Amino acid sequence: MRLGKYEITADKHQFILSEVSIVKDEKSKSFGDEIFTNKKFYATMSQLISGLQKNESRECLNASNSFEELVILLEKQHATIMLYIKECK
Repeated sequence: MRLGKYEITADKHQFILSEVSIVKDEKSKSFGDEIFTNKKFYATMSQLISGLQKNESRECLNASNSFEELVILLEKQHATIMLYIKECK
């Protein structure tokens, strides 16, 4: 599941939060390709959501965004996650 700059995947043991970026080195044969960098591993989906919200909250506030912008970001994340969970049932 893609959520902003993150990709959430899972295996039988854990949920995996990976950051997605694009290869920007024009000399690279992978120029323009997406790269997935594993950032954190969580035992439960609720731990992943909590960790993601903490990271996004810090980044949003460090970027001099307002509290209102942070609330909008968290509401969008919540809606996306709930839609994904509903589709998985």
